[in-house]
Amino acid sequence: MKKIIKGLISLCIICLLSACAQTIQSSEVARNVSDTATDVFEAVSEITSDSHLVQEVISGVVSDNTKTSVPDTTTLEEVTLVSIVDGDTLTVLASDGLEYKVRLIGIDTPESVHSDASRNNEFGVSASKHTKDILEDVTTLYLEYDVQATDKYSRTLAYVWLSDDQSDINNMLNAKILSDGYAIDKVYEPNHKYAEIFTQLCQAANESHTGLWQTEGYHALVNR
Repeated sequence: MKKIIKGLISLCIICLLSACAQTIQSSEVARNVSDTATDVFEAVSEITSDSHLVQEVISGVVSDNTKTSVPDTTTLEEVTLVSIVDGDTLTVLASDGLEYKVRLIGIDTPESVHSDASRNNEFGVSASKHTKDILEDVTTLYLEYDVQATDKYSRTLAYVWLSDDQSDINNMLNAKILSDGYAIDKVYEPNHKYAEIFTQLCQAANESHTGLWQTEGYHALVNR
């Protein structure tokens, strides 16, 4: 009997995941993943009240069908720049008419607007200003996604391109900030598509004393 129930649960989950993947864009899948998870759990719970069995089957099926919710990493999503939050975070307007906070993948700039004021510093202010200077005359940006498109703070995770020309890495805001010496490279798994390139850019900026790397205080900050 347990095998029959597990089979019914698996079929239910697969159908829901397939429908979700076919009806919404990849970036929207990521933004609605918590709603989808709730729908799946409620649906399979109608089949059996055994919550442990439900969780067991969900984990197995979702793991086997991971590719259905992975964002499209080759297509760029065109958005409109709304504001710069700090050195590595922006607010954009998407085609669905909603505003999203975007965290640049693979880099980390010093803090300038953290809720814990003790973590904010002059280097964060400089990094924020640098990002604002880069985007001063920019209105349209292009988002490229990696494996995971949102973080635990519900921010969209993206590589932000200044144009739809991906042939030059310097057209990517994430990479340019690193090259200009206003951030360090930092991997937050599972997003590591450009990790090797970002490491090289950061090392080059460090060795050439570019941007914030000119000051001993910045070295001390990122190495502590």
